[in-house]
Amino acid sequence: MADPRHPRPVDPLDPVADTGRVRVDRTGPGRYAAGNGRATAIPIGLAGSAGAYSPTELLRIALAGCVGLSADHVVSRRLGGESEVSIAVTGDHDPVERRFTRLASTMTLDLSGLDPQAQEQLRAVVTRAVHRYCTVGRTLEHATPVPLAVVGSA
Repeated sequence: MADPRHPRPVDPLDPVADTGRVRVDRTGPGRYAAGNGRATAIPIGLAGSAGAYSPTELLRIALAGCVGLSADHVVSRRLGGESEVSIAVTGDHDPVERRFTRLASTMTLDLSGLDPQAQEQLRAVVTRAVHRYCTVGRTLEHATPVPLAVVGSA
């Protein structure tokens, strides 16, 4: 039986666990707000806009959040539920094609309480969990079609 203190990961984009829909509304010139109906709206603006995240920052945030949530059960079980985790995502950007050519995630954990063999084992288990459960990363790795429909509101 699963340990209720360390639940198995829930894929952050699983259509069963997630409504599968977010909404973004224009709040002013070059400004939008994103929401899911459950949390505070996220301000979106052009890169460098004060008080807002750019879409490319949100993409990297989504990947970092998915990486963390996908490995959280492993980290909690092996390092404790209160262990500190930090994930940074960097990207190589092609300005001509206007796309990222590579996104790299780095998860930082305090491994000082583990012997070298246990550290290596944790790295392997975390990597497997992320590759298995992180829908955002899997989607980015396997290029997904992104159709757009433009419809009238009246």
